[in-house]
Amino acid sequence: MASNLINVNPQMQQLAESAVDAAKDKFGVSLDFSENSLQQLDTLLLQAHEGYKKTSSGGNPVNISIENTVRIWGSYFGEVIRHSLGGDWIIDQNNVFLELDSRKVDPLGQVRSLIVGEFVQNIQSYFREQKIKTQNKLAAELIDHETNIKISTQNTRSHRSCIILASICGFIVLCSFSLIGFWVLNRQGILSIPSQINFQSFFSTPTSTAIPLSRQYSQEVSPAIDQLGQWDADFYNAFGDINVFILGYNRFMSLPGAEFIEDPNKAGALREYNRIEGNGESILDVFALETPPLEVQSAHEEVVSCIKIRIQLLQIISFAMAHQQLIYTSTISDPNACLTYDTAFEKIVAYVKANK
Repeated sequence: MASNLINVNPQMQQLAESAVDAAKDKFGVSLDFSENSLQQLDTLLLQAHEGYKKTSSGGNPVNISIENTVRIWGSYFGEVIRHSLGGDWIIDQNNVFLELDSRKVDPLGQVRSLIVGEFVQNIQSYFREQKIKTQNKLAAELIDHETNIKISTQNTRSHRSCIILASICGFIVLCSFSLIGFWVLNRQGILSIPSQINFQSFFSTPTSTAIPLSRQYSQEVSPAIDQLGQWDADFYNAFGDINVFILGYNRFMSLPGAEFIEDPNKAGALREYNRIEGNGESILDVFALETPPLEVQSAHEEVVSCIKIRIQLLQIISFAMAHQQLIYTSTISDPNACLTYDTAFEKIVAYVKANK
């Protein structure tokens, strides 16, 4: 939050509590700061709109003060957003906003527009829109974090390569000076070289047999393939048939932990998701740094893409569970990445067995 903005969280929380009391005392409605309570809030705002119309004459609204109503219901709406998505109340140029993920959200303005009858989204739709924006930002941050890790790994490897190259060059220079000094001393008669020395063999370097790329690749990814088989089993045990999600559902509630507000095993489920996520990232590190042979390049890329999407799904579900939110699959960057995963994985397994 910028330093020139004033934080008014305590004042808005107090107003929101007043809204809960008013809803209970005047309308017999219980508000509990949950997402589900927004349905009741929409009903209360509809009543406020009807009252506003009755105090207007001939279709031309008189100048009536509705700001007290706006502050009461708008503060409650903003607190529901804060409870679910975070954020802080701020005053900027005498207007009160909710700062959420570096953007300004205007719960009071939304409530005001609904009361006076302007054509805007209802409260529940507006809330869902803000939730999707927050989850999209989270998904983008996760992808950026993964990219930064990969760049850091590449930089480390480049640094090591430079050190090795410098060491080799230094060794060659040292050997060259040693041979020149030996030759000078020999010419001056200080040292004598036996005639039976074979200079061709002296200067020759031993030959080494290069390991074919197919065998090198198979040896490197073989342990990761065994781990990936177990990881697949853990993943499917946790989520069932992931193709249910891939085939186009906007949200899915059949997965374990999706309705987690009343889930007594929430902490255990979170630990299991985090464990599966960590194992997946370890496997991804191996596959992402390997250069596959041409024969399995496409299959290798498909497996890597699917692992990334599954890790992203685990992260989104863990975040949603920790914050007691519904799971929106619209935040997945490439929901079709795993459609051909099984075929690609089997192709790599067969290739590794043939070349190991």
